[in-house]
This record gives sequence, C-alpha cells and structure tokens, in this order.
Amino acid sequence: MTRMFSLTIVMVMIFGLTVSTYAGPFLVCDEYTTPPPRNSCLPDTFLVQLDNGRWIPSPAQVNPNTGSTRLYYDLSGVAAGSHTVKVKAKCSQRNLVSDASTSFSFTK
Repeated sequence: MTRMFSLTIVMVMIFGLTVSTYAGPFLVCDEYTTPPPRNSCLPDTFLVQLDNGRWIPSPAQVNPNTGSTRLYYDLSGVAAGSHTVKVKAKCSQRNLVSDASTSFSFTK
C-alpha cells in the first residue's frame, strides 16, 4: 500500500511538472464589453509593439457568451529578459485605431 501511494505521488509530481512546462505567458487586457464612447464598435484586432519593434496584429479573443472582446497575445516566442510593450486597439469595421497605450515593462 505504501509503495502504491509513493508511486501515485511521483506520478502526480511528474504530471504537474509537465503541465507547467507547456504553459505559456500571455499578455491580456480587460474585456471590452461595450464600444468605447468615441467609437461605435468593439476592437476586433490589437496591435502589439515589443521593444519599439514593428506593430504586430493580434486578433481579439471573443467571449462567445457576451460578444465582448479582449487582447490575448501569446508571449511564448518572446526571449527571456526585460521587455517594453505598447498596445493599440483596432476596429476594422470603421477603420479606427486607438492611440498607443502608455508603455509598460515586464520580465519574462
């Protein structure tokens, strides 16, 4: 019985480490539940700029229950270290793009 319990603990530890190894960091914002006051549509794309590089389009993640949208940008391909990021929200329906966010830094 003790051997089986030990084997179970080891398997849980291995599985837990494997799951956490494949988890990736994401850049996420609060959901846009209603269009911003000066716009008449929700963002459908976000433009992300890392370390003053080019603006990278990222499709908005849509909540199927509410229709709200949010930024959900995968950072798994970003090298380890300190980075600076800016984001713009874009509404393609009306060809509107927000001003860039205040830049903020993070360390991966």
